[in-house]
Amino acid sequence: MIVLLSLVSELCSIFIDPNAQYDLDQTPGIHQLSHNGTHLVSKPRPDIDGYFRRIYYQSRNGDNPLNLPVNYTVLQDYPYSTAMNAVRDQQQCGGCWAFAVTDVAASYSYIRSHNKKDNPIRDYEGSAQYQINCDHQCAPKPSTNCNRGCSGGMIFYAAYWTSQNGYHEPSCVAYKNGDRTCIHACDDGRILSRHALDTEETIAFYFAHDPNEIDLSNYIRKQLIFSFGPAAIQYTVYDDFQSVLNKQEIYKKSPYANEVEGHAVTCYGWGISAGGTSYWLAKNSWGEGWNDGGYFKIHRGDNTCGVESLTVFYAPATWDEKIYRGGASRISAPILALGLLLSFILM
Repeated sequence: MIVLLSLVSELCSIFIDPNAQYDLDQTPGIHQLSHNGTHLVSKPRPDIDGYFRRIYYQSRNGDNPLNLPVNYTVLQDYPYSTAMNAVRDQQQCGGCWAFAVTDVAASYSYIRSHNKKDNPIRDYEGSAQYQINCDHQCAPKPSTNCNRGCSGGMIFYAAYWTSQNGYHEPSCVAYKNGDRTCIHACDDGRILSRHALDTEETIAFYFAHDPNEIDLSNYIRKQLIFSFGPAAIQYTVYDDFQSVLNKQEIYKKSPYANEVEGHAVTCYGWGISAGGTSYWLAKNSWGEGWNDGGYFKIHRGDNTCGVESLTVFYAPATWDEKIYRGGASRISAPILALGLLLSFILM
């Protein structure tokens, strides 16, 4: 019970809102999220979706253009990045959604500046506190759900907000483990150290995990992480989460586990264990002392706990597969989003 209470204090609860999907296209495939002047809407992205589907079917026929590795983590390509390697602790604030999205924004910014050989290279953590304070992006009406600081948020809307407003460094707005008034200045009064994402980026999502296309949806998720970097994901935490991880390397929900709350983390890669179990590698926001240096592995391939339902990242607004490059080279324009868009709020 003590372990469970400790776990709950750092979660971000998920609840279903049937109105949260209003105006959001959920046809299987990759979509982009944009603002029509009134509220957020989505539309299909057949250019990117069609390309990755072709790659998948080519691989099924023995031709694997990207040659995806069996085990991969973005960290092996960028082992010295502060933005990617920093493990943070949300403490008692239900702001996991802000930690996950600022991780993705900062990681993308680093990858893009690294590949463009910018001087200086942008390698900063993102301030989760600024996102908690100032991001109150709402779902389309008639939903009343909005990002609500330590009381919860939605990673796809948070990612859109960040694409429009940029992110800031913790050295400017430090983490305070609670809600604060949105003030557009650093803690010490300095002008905000805003890092803008490039204007040609678009927020997208991949409506994944069609039960008839499990292999396809997992392959596309791997393609996107391999090509563009870490992504924000969400899953439902059950009351056996910590106890199972204490006993084995890879988490999979036990048959009689009870739902606790929802949570958002950052997915860095995938692999297959020595025993043959497929997994996703994710970074949590519960500090370096938790589990394996702040990271954990969760079962891959059967959507355990809904972990394969939604992934959020950046994607180029225009796509030319002729300039596409996978792996550490990565495409010059960024990402966002893959996953089955659920009407969930993360707290």
